[in-house]
Amino acid sequence: MKIGSAINPEAFVYLPVEILQQIFFFLKDGSDSQRNFWACCLVSRQWYSAAVPLLYESPCLQGRNFEHFIYTVCSPTSIRRGRAAPAREFALYIKHLDMGSLAYESSNSLTARLLGRVKGGLETFIAPAKTFSLNGFIPLSKCQQLRQINLYSMFDSLRVDQVLRPFRKLKQLRAFAFPRSTDFRSVHDITEIPWPPNLQRITLNGFFPSRSLFSKSFLRDWPSSLRHVILDRACGLRRLYSLSDVYPNMPYKILAVDVTTGSCLRPPINMALACSGVRLLSLPADLAITNYSSCRTRPVLERLDIRRTAKAEPHQLMPSDLLEHAEGIPTLLQICLHSCHVDDEDMDFKAADTLLKSRAQVRKRENGTMAIEPHEAGVIVFWDD
Repeated sequence: MKIGSAINPEAFVYLPVEILQQIFFFLKDGSDSQRNFWACCLVSRQWYSAAVPLLYESPCLQGRNFEHFIYTVCSPTSIRRGRAAPAREFALYIKHLDMGSLAYESSNSLTARLLGRVKGGLETFIAPAKTFSLNGFIPLSKCQQLRQINLYSMFDSLRVDQVLRPFRKLKQLRAFAFPRSTDFRSVHDITEIPWPPNLQRITLNGFFPSRSLFSKSFLRDWPSSLRHVILDRACGLRRLYSLSDVYPNMPYKILAVDVTTGSCLRPPINMALACSGVRLLSLPADLAITNYSSCRTRPVLERLDIRRTAKAEPHQLMPSDLLEHAEGIPTLLQICLHSCHVDDEDMDFKAADTLLKSRAQVRKRENGTMAIEPHEAGVIVFWDD
């Protein structure tokens, strides 16, 4: 980048590539980031060297540009032997590969070949719906830097051990989303499930047996590093009202539970309270069902997020509903909800808000440290602009 006098154009200095990269970093958050990085690559050779890693770091893949992307990153060397070295360099820049919006643009073999090219630096992978199968697990398992794998879009019906076994040695893996048709019903011994060693977040999809024996073993033997559980269309777990009925003294500390649909646990609040370490619960408003009398363990839940639902007529919450949550969960400090669940802009949540704030002040004096500061406690309503 040239900086100099307009009077004397020969007097200029070059900014180092590292400085340019720091400047370009602020373009990453925009919706036109890909277009901006591409434009930067055309300015000069120096700008190109600074912008091209950011251009390929998280490619925005759609049906119309996927063919060009593959031709650049994963083209057969028989077509352009001179481009083999640049193609390998581009592939190493890719850290986040989101193919979730693709359907038939690729193929099983092409997706597998692409994963083989990007394995050096890939950290996040979101599988396509139709062009990723069990054969693609082999090249994906060789991506040693992977931190997140999302296989939800897969339609193949696979057993849980088939899904996890290829990834059991990925030490960097922190988040894993099961395919939507994962079959847990054929598992006879849960201890044989090959969990990755440092897994912290899982999204459960698929079909589960309703046998309480299975549920007890499943909850006991999943990895001790787990911190966040997302229950998304976990069919078969709907009869599990309270985890304390299954395994009352869980040795691990799940910090967050996120319920996305009504096809699983009812009521989900009881499930979270039964987990001795859950501090955050996120769920749709129509699943905010209260039945605190059945909870047999001492909860530590501090934050309740009541999310916006996609229904035409969102479930409306009254001040009495929030007060019931605040009184029923003695450790609760914060309730967050969207304005679509509030019928009147002037609705008064003062009773629940005052209770939560006063509770936070007391806990601050007694304990000193807490996840939610007193000034963050209370009822928070997010309004659309």
